[in-house]
Amino acid sequence: MVNAVLTAEIFIPGAASLKEKRGRLKSLIERLRSRFNVAVVEVGGQNTWQRATLAVAAVAGEVAHIHRVLQEVVDFIDGYRDTMLADYRFDLYGVYLGNEEDVNDAKVAGCGFTLITGGVCSGRVLFAASLLKQTSRIFYLSTSHIDDEALEGTSEGRMRFPEHWETAGEHVDLARAVRGVPPEAALVVGCLGDWVADLLNNGKTEAGIYGRVNDVINAVREREGMTVAISGEVGMGTIPADPRERIYRRVLGKVNQQIAGAADNVYLVVCGIPHRVKP
Repeated sequence: MVNAVLTAEIFIPGAASLKEKRGRLKSLIERLRSRFNVAVVEVGGQNTWQRATLAVAAVAGEVAHIHRVLQEVVDFIDGYRDTMLADYRFDLYGVYLGNEEDVNDAKVAGCGFTLITGGVCSGRVLFAASLLKQTSRIFYLSTSHIDDEALEGTSEGRMRFPEHWETAGEHVDLARAVRGVPPEAALVVGCLGDWVADLLNNGKTEAGIYGRVNDVINAVREREGMTVAISGEVGMGTIPADPRERIYRRVLGKVNQQIAGAADNVYLVVCGIPHRVKP
């Protein structure tokens, strides 16, 4: 069980008195309680006209769920007509709290679906390994023909992922392969760019590919363990002269958008440095 508290600094513009401020705040608190089933209390700024601090508490079985709820609370407050959100922070309880790095890893590892994108040799796999360093059983599902050699234990392959990861390969029916991995184990899928290239080379239509992506998303949602999808970032260079490359760039870009929309966390890795994009 995970407990979390959102502390939100609220600005109430135009409030001419404490009575008016409290009326607006009371309306907001009642809406938050009824809409999100959370506990809300004013913890600071009680005697100021235009400022207040709210504490919003929630309980859930998973970090991913509680984070989504509190993020929705933040978005609601930010869009509420009678108040303005000045600042906020999350505090998690009921999870392992070691050093700050471990806390950040625990927040990510508790979330079901993560997308890591970036350029070739940008450090995507190493970053995935760092997110899963406290996970005992990890499967690496390869979508690349190059990784067929890696599965045979070549030195190049051993550099791509840690030795204790269990490995398998699939170039077409990725959803079936995802469902074939033990649901409680962590899963790393890489690379979606290779998978899209194989599908295009095998004559799959764009609509058919997007349908397969939805199948993969549904398969991931059925899992209990964490899933990390690795993809390549496209469209940051010049327009390719080859029409086939332009089609590939367009399709992979849309696939990345589909996966990112479904993922709990999205990271862009640049020169070995991860940048959090979502949430």
